[in-house]
Amino acid sequence: MNINNRWPGTDFYDKIQLILTVPAEWSEQKIYIMRECAFNASLIKNIDSTNLKFITETEAAAIYCMKIAKEHFNIVGKKYMIVDCGRDTVDLTTRGLLENGLGEITSGSGDFCGGSFVELEFLRFIKRKVGTGAIELLKEKHYGQYESMIRKFCDHVQISFTGENTSFLYELDLEYICPVLRDYTSGSFRDEMEENEWVIEMNYETVKSFFDPVIEKIIRLIHQLNANEPCSAIFLIGEFSESRYLQSRIRQSFKYLINNISVPSQPTCAIVRGATEYGLKEKAYTVTVNATNEINILLLGETGVGKSTFINAFANYLRYDTINDAQFGEMAVLIPSQFTIMDENFEANKIKIGDYDSNEQTGEEGMSATQGCKSYVFPVDKYTSVRLIDAPGIGDTRGIDKDKENFGNILRHISHYKHLNGICILLKPNNARLSIVFKYCVQELLTHIHKGAKDNIVFCFTNARSTFYRPGDTLPTLRQQLNNLRERSGVEIKTDKNTMYCFDNESFRFLAALRENMKFSEGDIENFGESWKKSVQESWRLFKHVVSLEPHRTEETLSLNNVRKNVMLLSKPLAEIGQLIQINISIIRDQQREIENSNQSIEDLRSRLYTTLLDLDPKNLDYPRTVCTSESCTITIGTNLTKKVDYIKHCHKRCYLTNVDPDTVNNAALRVCSAMKKDGNCSNCSCNWSKHMHITYENVHISKKVVDANVEKQINEKKSYQDLKKAIIEDKEQYINKQKSEQERINAINIKLAQFLRQNAIAAYNDTYSDYLDHFINEERIKKNSDPAIYDDRILRGLETVKREYSEQIAIIKKAIETNDLSMPQISLEEISRFEQELYELPLNGQTLRRIKAEVERGRNATFRHEEKRCTPQGNKFWTKIFKLGS
Repeated sequence: MNINNRWPGTDFYDKIQLILTVPAEWSEQKIYIMRECAFNASLIKNIDSTNLKFITETEAAAIYCMKIAKEHFNIVGKKYMIVDCGRDTVDLTTRGLLENGLGEITSGSGDFCGGSFVELEFLRFIKRKVGTGAIELLKEKHYGQYESMIRKFCDHVQISFTGENTSFLYELDLEYICPVLRDYTSGSFRDEMEENEWVIEMNYETVKSFFDPVIEKIIRLIHQLNANEPCSAIFLIGEFSESRYLQSRIRQSFKYLINNISVPSQPTCAIVRGATEYGLKEKAYTVTVNATNEINILLLGETGVGKSTFINAFANYLRYDTINDAQFGEMAVLIPSQFTIMDENFEANKIKIGDYDSNEQTGEEGMSATQGCKSYVFPVDKYTSVRLIDAPGIGDTRGIDKDKENFGNILRHISHYKHLNGICILLKPNNARLSIVFKYCVQELLTHIHKGAKDNIVFCFTNARSTFYRPGDTLPTLRQQLNNLRERSGVEIKTDKNTMYCFDNESFRFLAALRENMKFSEGDIENFGESWKKSVQESWRLFKHVVSLEPHRTEETLSLNNVRKNVMLLSKPLAEIGQLIQINISIIRDQQREIENSNQSIEDLRSRLYTTLLDLDPKNLDYPRTVCTSESCTITIGTNLTKKVDYIKHCHKRCYLTNVDPDTVNNAALRVCSAMKKDGNCSNCSCNWSKHMHITYENVHISKKVVDANVEKQINEKKSYQDLKKAIIEDKEQYINKQKSEQERINAINIKLAQFLRQNAIAAYNDTYSDYLDHFINEERIKKNSDPAIYDDRILRGLETVKREYSEQIAIIKKAIETNDLSMPQISLEEISRFEQELYELPLNGQTLRRIKAEVERGRNATFRHEEKRCTPQGNKFWTKIFKLGS
């Protein structure tokens, strides 16, 4: 379009301002490419034109929702939530509604549960009607008709379905919408479609089943975020928010919690309208898209290493080159803390700095002072800022379970940032022995980090004045642990001068004491003054190195952990399915033997058309339940093959502890369950806490009947008794083979999941599938011990075979990765997603697996709070040098 024709007489380059929206995760490099494109398209006169502004989609949406909130709701000073329901993802953010300006994001979360996942359920339904192969061919060869089918569903169902009319019925005429599908449909699928004249009916329950898993996930996300940051209003925007059923479910779920739930007219235009509002009133809003050079550094360390003091000291190193300047300037205190120092008379003086912060606990020894992740942003100049991400200490006295919770919060916190320039592990310089807890936690940390971040890891030694500003006795032990890691995983983390930095936290404490007018000798002042200078210089060396590194993309670590989380969630359901398969194989073998030994009539054989097998129906518990797993506290119930281990000791039926991994025995978090006495034994069953676990659901054995159409056909054709007998036995053998085939596929996919994690994590992950197989093997042994005379050994032997074959394959993968065997193919994220879907589509056990996994996931939901603090800009000459060198 010719611009002059569209706006005649207007000086476009002088009078028109352009606002372009960009994704929140875009880097400055991508934004600059957009600017170049605008210049090449003649939308701006010169490449640095101020008439072109950028705003993130998140901020544009927030501006539009803020405008509505001020016009229609009286919630100024309160928080509001934006739920952006896109095609693929749903992103949630909460902000404070200010009288003037755009409030900062106070927390956020998101997941893959957008509208496309409803379409995916629709496509699975269609595949069950015409066959997977037919749909895949349609997509490959006639994509236009494939898209037309999806579009019809979206137009007539996805938007208009309300969930209120139980007589709802939608008819999809495939012959009209995608006629070529007839050519790709064959066998029984074609016969059924011909009979129905190529019309597929979708009733109320069917359509509802497309939506419910997706919407329930969105509702859980809102519940989690609102629990952390209670909101006065919710705004639904984005393409999927037009769904009337989604709107209805959210209003119904939150009508007693949140007064104002709004869906703007044309919610898909919210971002465009917000960007327009920003362009018209730009000065009223502060947006973050132009913060050009962010250096993000994650700080990790053992509890008591001095991480909080390090951050306080760093803030002052940014301001002052010397301790003398710091003594007479304004001291920066980001984290409140306290310590004791002796005066010249050896009297103890308690020094307190900073104001109370609920995120910091300064009183209880051994407990991590930092309670949650928090970021501190230091503007160095107009274009550059350094962000230190403070995480709770490793080795918290509240137990390893608390450390695991903290790791999860760290991962959620860094998801707000596009990259990490450095991962600093803080250590004391003179620990000849790294504690067992810390060794465990370093291993756990490296399990979570993508191997692409290995070159971004550095080690910072605090209190290094006592070791002459060198690593000291800690280094040999650290190198030993990292050498062991290299041997196990083939990943090398370097320990040389470029990755090791020595600081003296005591110089900052000395500064705090000076400012409290404590008396020191000239020699002390000179000594600590030199220490200050060395720490400033070491900071310069550290940041010079960090700026020179290729930033680690956080999405790599987050993607790794999403897969890791899914693997963890699937571990128990897959093991339960494995146990179920062995039980059903045993049932069918018994039925084969009975038929083989029988001399009954054809009518008796007809009654054996139906094979009664077992299935699992997971029942959700309202609250986590603490149960005892000791053999003395369990019984086996049910008849021979339907026996299950029942946890008869419900030691705490409604346990209110949070962040406890379900189905995990010897979970340290359960020490503080109200059922436990001070000596660690249970007040109900007298067993030790280590024998207890949380459960969030129970599997109920239900019967299901399977009929063989082939045998039924032979009966109708009046085959002989012997032919029928042979056919039934063969049919049952085929069914056994199908069960075995599914078990083999489950094992094969589990091996691929393990391979992905081993290939991409710095340290190999803990194999939970193997652990759960051990758990169910142990359950079968308990059943056998309770009544060995009637126990069916085939079930136990089957599970042990599954475990042995799985372990052998894992050993091969482990050896290949350790020796860097290039013949071992890399597993991609796309393949992982496909593998999981393949599990759910297993004909015999897929749907059961999906149900159990949903219950496991429901029981493991966690909460998260995001905090960031911006610090006063006040740089010194070192920092200007650093970023000039890094640019």
